[in-house]
Order: sequence, then structure tokens, then C-alpha cells
Amino acid sequence: VLFTTSSQLLLDLGSQDSARGLARRLNHYSQPALLVIDEVGYLSYDSRAADLLFQIVGRRRIKTRSARRVVKRARAQSRVLVRNPRAA
Repeated sequence: VLFTTSSQLLLDLGSQDSARGLARRLNHYSQPALLVIDEVGYLSYDSRAADLLFQIVGRRRIKTRSARRVVKRARAQSRVLVRNPRAA
């Protein structure tokens, strides 16, 4: 189980200065059986942040279908999570 806030996750991913470093961190967040990202609905995201969140959800969805249910529930219960229509 890995618990993080959306701001911590995005700071970590955004601080990677190479494609290889970013891929390594994306794999880090894709590995745990359960990833809890707190405070997702409290922030608005620019295109880059939305794309990074989408990559995490996409990678985890490949590993398990449970990520899909959580995202659907979060979208139904919160304000606009992502302002990027490609990532929605």
C-alpha cells in the first residue's frame, strides 16, 4: 500500500529531468497493490499534471481493473478534476 497526496505525487513526477527518470517514478507508483492519492478533488491541474495523473491511472488500470472503479466514483463525487479533455 502506498499513500500520497496528489501534490506530492505531481511534484515527484514533475521533478524528473529525464524520460528515463520519469518512467522509473511512474513504475514506482504503478507497483503497489493499492495506491491511495489523497486530495485529488481539491486542486485544479494544468495539462502537464493532468497527463501525469492520467499516465498513473492508465498504468494501474492495465495491472488491475479496480483503479477504474475508484476513478469513476471520484469523478461522480467531486468538482472538475481535470481540465484537459484528452485526460478526462
